[in-house]
Amino acid sequence: MSNSRQLVAALALVASSACTSPLDLSDPRVIAVELRGTWSRVFDAPGISTVLQLSVHDSTITGTGTFSAEAGPSGTLTVTGRIATGQPAGTLVEIDFAQSDGFVGHFTG
Repeated sequence: MSNSRQLVAALALVASSACTSPLDLSDPRVIAVELRGTWSRVFDAPGISTVLQLSVHDSTITGTGTFSAEAGPSGTLTVTGRIATGQPAGTLVEIDFAQSDGFVGHFTG
């Protein structure tokens, strides 16, 4: 699995775990509390992982992390984003991430 797919899969895991929570995830303050901290995804194949350390201040999301792939690229990444309220679909989390190998990804959920 390519690193870009790994990172998107990790972010999807974040979103899906949040969606199964009994918390009120329509409240931006609850989302901010739930996003803070370390998020990681270790894959079945050895040497493949993605780790994110996220911070939230008001509605701004920032973070750093690392990624690695078996026999593939590895490096660091930076995360920027926001908790967007007042959207037709409700409160959204929008995250952009940039890997040190040049890959840039986006997540909205």
